[in-house]
Parts: sequence; structure tokens; C-alpha cells
Amino acid sequence: MKKEKALLVGVVTLLLSARPTDRQSAALPACDPDNGGITLPAGFCAVVVADQVGAPRHLAVGPNGDLFVALQSRPGGVLALRDTTGDGKADVTERFGSEGGTGIALGKGVLYFSSTTTVYRYTMRAGSLVPLGALTCSCAASQTAGMQRATWRSPPTAAPCSSTSDPPPTLVR
Repeated sequence: MKKEKALLVGVVTLLLSARPTDRQSAALPACDPDNGGITLPAGFCAVVVADQVGAPRHLAVGPNGDLFVALQSRPGGVLALRDTTGDGKADVTERFGSEGGTGIALGKGVLYFSSTTTVYRYTMRAGSLVPLGALTCSCAASQTAGMQRATWRSPPTAAPCSSTSDPPPTLVR
């Protein structure tokens, strides 16, 4: 559990220390006095955004600062986190999906989430923490030179996916 907490704290540390210049004018949340229990170089600080969330593997950050975390343990799926008060702590959380995750990425109007065998595509509305509806499609993934490549296929409950018009991002494992 300590390693998982350090992973989430470490990634949030990086995000706090390397914010885009257009967000520099916004007030940064106060750093945790002990930097979430990790040692950081001078000039860096950390905030524990959420704790006891499971086993985070990867995360994606939305344009509004929402965090989408791929959870690798059971229950897996996606944990969506939002800070509405500006204190750096997630005060709104949502979960969807159930399979253990190995990768996650945001695209225009979609969220891609991968397990060890499948890449899933969820349709997302801008600013939303949860998909608009059911899973829109999935694809089988194959391992090539350490990268996941995908050939889209449609699960029984999803609309067909086009491998040429809507390819998924390459997810690094």
C-alpha cells in the first residue's frame, strides 16, 4: 500500500511542480507538510490528492484538472477524482469499469482504458467524471516491442469501431 500511495503522490507532485504556464496565475494548493511521506528534491512539494484508492497504475489529467486513474487491482476500473475547493484534495470521486487496468489516456470526447488484453473506449462529455453511457467499443491488444497495438472489435453491447477512422492512442506499458 505504501508503494501505491507513493506512486499517486509522486505523480501529483510532478503535476504540481510542472503546471502549464496558463495555469500559473491560479493559486496552487498548499503542500502537505511531510510531502505525503516521500522525499523530494528542493523546489518540489507534494499533496496527497486521495488515499486508500486501491492500486493506481497510470493516470490521465483532464484540461480542467480532473484525474482519471487506472486501477490495476480488483476491483479495478477507472477512478475519477475532482477537487472542487482548490485545496488539492479530491472531494468528488466516481468509479466505472471493473477490470484491472494497465493504461489510460484521454482523447477528444473519449477516454481509453486498457487491461492486459483489451483497450476500452468510453464516450465522455467535457467536464464529466463518468462516461455518457455504456462502453462504446473495445479492441483486442497485442504486444509488439513493448507497446500495445490495437485492432478494434465491437463487444456484443457496443457499437462497431473503425480501425481507420478512430484508432486508439498507443498506450505504453
